[in-house]
Amino acid sequence: MAETIRINAAKTDGTLLESPNTYALGEGSVAEMSARDWHRILEGRALDNGMFYDIREAPPDTGLYDHDELRQALAYVYGDSADVNGGHVDLDALIGTIMDSSTDPQTARADFLNQAAHARTRIHPSLSGVRADARTAPGPTVTR
Repeated sequence: MAETIRINAAKTDGTLLESPNTYALGEGSVAEMSARDWHRILEGRALDNGMFYDIREAPPDTGLYDHDELRQALAYVYGDSADVNGGHVDLDALIGTIMDSSTDPQTARADFLNQAAHARTRIHPSLSGVRADARTAPGPTVTR
């Protein structure tokens, strides 16, 4: 459908506006294709057709559980819309949602920090002593 809309907009000298959240890599979404096209334009491998592409991505190593670091990253990502910059987006509300244990870290990175590449997730402080290769001790098998 997006292809048809782009083609029809071109036929009528129209303008197309996309306003997506950050895409999931490899999904093949319209947002991912637009980002790919933008990078090709910047590399000189595609015709610059007047595309305006605007995204602010937080630094890839932004800690999701470091309040001050997260606030600074969100203030950058949301720019003039952030409450700390005179805007309407309540950064404390976003931080509360991001730090909520029911929010998936990768979803938080995509939806709030515009990180399509999903930079490494820092481990929540409560799990800092858990090793990735840790094994549980042998015990009884649980069956139904």
